[in-house]
Amino acid sequence: MSGSDREEMHKIHRDWTRQALGISDDFPVNVFNDALAALLRGTQGELHGIVVISGTGTIVFGHHNGVQHRALGYGPSLGDKGSGYAIANDMFIAVVKAEDKMGPETKLTQRLYDKLNFKTTLDLTGWVYADSSWERVASLYPIVADCYLEDHDEVAEEILDQNVETLFTGIRTVIKRLGFEPSETFPIVFSGGVLTHEKSVVAEKLQRKLVQHYPRGKIIYPTLSAELAAAIYAAKLSADALNS
Repeated sequence: MSGSDREEMHKIHRDWTRQALGISDDFPVNVFNDALAALLRGTQGELHGIVVISGTGTIVFGHHNGVQHRALGYGPSLGDKGSGYAIANDMFIAVVKAEDKMGPETKLTQRLYDKLNFKTTLDLTGWVYADSSWERVASLYPIVADCYLEDHDEVAEEILDQNVETLFTGIRTVIKRLGFEPSETFPIVFSGGVLTHEKSVVAEKLQRKLVQHYPRGKIIYPTLSAELAAAIYAAKLSADALNS
């Protein structure tokens, strides 16, 4: 489950699951962050490798030789660079700065105004503060990619490059903490709408950096459903428990 790294959240989810299924309080229930399921979706249920998720939010998670680590994924209030939300929010900031003549002009302004039928920056501020839900903001990140690909806009390119750099740094950090050897081949799963939609410029830029720095990292995409991946892993946990 998303945001399920804290023990107090584990307890809430365990209690809810036991109540929903009508099972006793001493029945073992395991709760994991949804990043683990995202990794399993790409590795056919094998708990090994790295997953980078970039959708509304973002997180990097990895598992190797019984050790797991994560980076990023703390929500927009603490940055969350590399996510659809962050990309769109960076666009808002660039548009406002351009309007105030505090930053370079950008074609993002007209593209954003056309998308939301705005006429001035005041329309933008009204839209942002009327409802700041993450999904609503994140849904606008394709404007930045389109502006970069079609208009060759330098501001759009800078926004994308900064967010890709954060994703790469998160992956590099987790790889280092897990202790992967330079000679090891390991999977890097790309997950989340920003990375998996067709012709994703974020995925392309990130893949280019990874191939350059980690040539033995194998970039793959999810093939299993989250439900099937979780079921496979649950079956393995049950088998291990019976054999122990």
